[in-house]
Amino acid sequence: MDKELYFKDNGVFAENKDFLLRARKETDKEDYLNLCIEISVMPSMYDDNFKELSWKDLLDEIEVFVINKENNEFCGEITLKNYNSDTPEIGINLLKKYRGQGIGYKVTKLFMETVCQIQNIEYFIVRIYSDNLHSQNLFKKFGAIKIGEEENEYVKLLREVYNILKDDELLEALEDYNKINDRIYRLFDKYRAKGDVIRYRIDV
Repeated sequence: MDKELYFKDNGVFAENKDFLLRARKETDKEDYLNLCIEISVMPSMYDDNFKELSWKDLLDEIEVFVINKENNEFCGEITLKNYNSDTPEIGINLLKKYRGQGIGYKVTKLFMETVCQIQNIEYFIVRIYSDNLHSQNLFKKFGAIKIGEEENEYVKLLREVYNILKDDELLEALEDYNKINDRIYRLFDKYRAKGDVIRYRIDV
């Protein structure tokens, strides 16, 4: 199904009396990047080039921005990966100032109900870091059932990078080798602290 078919006129995905779920607009860029930096374990990565890369539309995802109708403020985003599947993966990120107020539950419920109206869904998949108890509790309200665990993908990637660098004789000859090595170890520590990824299933 084409992504555009998920959206109504003016990019509206769904709405209720309190919140609007809509497609991104160019005017959302600063708010969105602030969200990315806020949820990142390595906010220092967000130089100008990385910001531009982060803002690019993700072709394999449905992405909607959550707007508070009362003040027209950006609250966060909800994504749907593998959206042409009957078992797509859902994710949500809210700005810190909008967490702990029941907003996540309200907009996630609206989002999932709308997706189910658009296409046939057997169940949703959710992948959550083991240290993210807030998100785990949120999706358990929808009956999320744990179906497995997997290694933190960032730790796995960093291990692969480290092994490549370790075997690179040219890199070892560089005076910055130790600095690069130390940086990788620091990244390992940050991402390991997030724990493994827990997979949940939400039946509809």
